[in-house]
Amino acid sequence: MSFPTMVLGATISDADLPGLQAAQVNPYGPLLPRTVAAYEFQALTGDLAISDTVASQTFLANPATVSGAFANWSAGDKGLRLNVPTGAINEQKIELPAQFDLNDPSNGADDANLLVTIWITQKAAAGSGLHAIAGYGVQVGEFAQWYLDFNAATPGYRFYVIGTPYTVQAQIQFGPLADDVPTLFAAHIHPDPLEPGCFLVDAYLDGEFFATSAVSPDYPFNAPDGASWGGYPEAPVLGRRTGYGTGHDVVVHSLVLSRVVASNDVPTYLSDLYTAVSADLGA
Repeated sequence: MSFPTMVLGATISDADLPGLQAAQVNPYGPLLPRTVAAYEFQALTGDLAISDTVASQTFLANPATVSGAFANWSAGDKGLRLNVPTGAINEQKIELPAQFDLNDPSNGADDANLLVTIWITQKAAAGSGLHAIAGYGVQVGEFAQWYLDFNAATPGYRFYVIGTPYTVQAQIQFGPLADDVPTLFAAHIHPDPLEPGCFLVDAYLDGEFFATSAVSPDYPFNAPDGASWGGYPEAPVLGRRTGYGTGHDVVVHSLVLSRVVASNDVPTYLSDLYTAVSADLGA
């Protein structure tokens, strides 16, 4: 699959993208050559106000834009602290760029092959309810496409991707997690080799294979048009989203989206990523 990319006015073919890796070095961990967006919240140095931006470590994504303020920055967190005290529309929410809509044309359409990685440290688990971390849409169903959230009833975390029809969902559940232990979660969303036109999700935890989704939904990914967004933005977000609870306390250290091709060794990359970053985060 080819992903022609414009960089400084020049068209860079997919075959040449690995050569750009040296020009988008991430001081917080290695990146795959076709990394679309890498938001390293370890780089933050203060609170985030509405309309502030967080730059990607790559050429391929716009900055993420703060649409709900964060007034709880602490250098010791080494990341972005999500705890959503009240659930007000103007707190703890960052709008992610268009590529985090998995149906964005640059992601490959009906044979999209993508890797989502997210480093988190749970500080205190909520005792009830569902709690948003990152995703596109509203909870699970017609108005959602993908999400990572915390379900206190389990208790634990769940990552799900919704295909066509929206009633078919690829879901991974993991946890519970111990407090104050940095955790690397990764979801490799890729074509099902046994079911043309369908996708699977392979999950990895701390650099090791964890599970494969029990079902393989049809492409394309669900489009959550017409959702009750509960206010802005009608876009993928990290942080607070309508329909979710308040009070789950977790630090997000990074959120990365990469395109995957056949030459990428995803298990080895994730093992190396965990080894490279875990000590710095205190794992």
